Amino acid sequence: MEQMEFIRQTVESTVGKRFPFDIDVCDGAGLTVEWNGSTASIAAEDKTALARGVFLLVQAVADGKTELHIRESRHIASCGAFIDCSRGAVMTMAACKKYIAAMAALGMNLFVMYMEDTYTVPEYPYFGHLRGRYTAEELKELDDYAASLGVELLPQIQTLAHLGQFLQWKAVSHLKDTDDCLMADEEETYRFIEAEIKIIRECFRTNRLHIGMDEAHNMGLIRYLRKYGVVDRYELLKRHLKRVVDLCEKYHFHAMMWSDMFFRLGSEQNEYYDLDSHLP
Repeated sequence: MEQMEFIRQTVESTVGKRFPFDIDVCDGAGLTVEWNGSTASIAAEDKTALARGVFLLVQAVADGKTELHIRESRHIASCGAFIDCSRGAVMTMAACKKYIAAMAALGMNLFVMYMEDTYTVPEYPYFGHLRGRYTAEELKELDDYAASLGVELLPQIQTLAHLGQFLQWKAVSHLKDTDDCLMADEEETYRFIEAEIKIIRECFRTNRLHIGMDEAHNMGLIRYLRKYGVVDRYELLKRHLKRVVDLCEKYHFHAMMWSDMFFRLGSEQNEYYDLDSHLP
């Protein structure tokens, strides 16, 4: 009952309207919402289905309806939004909660937080320095809030490129291959990545972690090239990925990543698709 009251209050606050009747709630497959103008009931398979049921009732009243009969099934197991929490300005806690509540009301159950260097890694004080980074306590609070509404909070971090804001500092120059790309094949690099993954494990209950690894266009071509010479960059990427995935598994994460660099490094034209090579 306490859970239902929290979800109801959250949805009503998000919509800005109330459903002025009691709602009977029970477990059920998918989502069933019944309202005959005076009594209402929701049978829901999980918290996000329940939140959507409340939203549908609130919206029905707002639209002037006097009854509602809905049956729905979820066709996509994991559905939600990818929110950039790195560029322009880091989203506030209040803004993140607003998004999470709105998604729950719509029956969505996934909130992906894209964080390049906007979270705290204790061993690396310059990580997120002057960037409005989230503290561990804030991330834990967001994760608890999302879970209370049935939403999976999924972190998307970077473990190769897109780290220019961090690598600009002299104190971490030893981690840098290019201006925004980590130095692969170096033990110091994997100590840093493990520190990233370790703090993420402490803050999030999900077992999925997006490790980024996209747009590392000059990987192996600056500091790495001067130190090790010319190497097969496709194989270099594979070695790096293996090390990162091993670290993810150490902390019980299932790794997800962007695929673009495997297309580009495997391409004769350094493009996603070598279409022009097949044209007459």
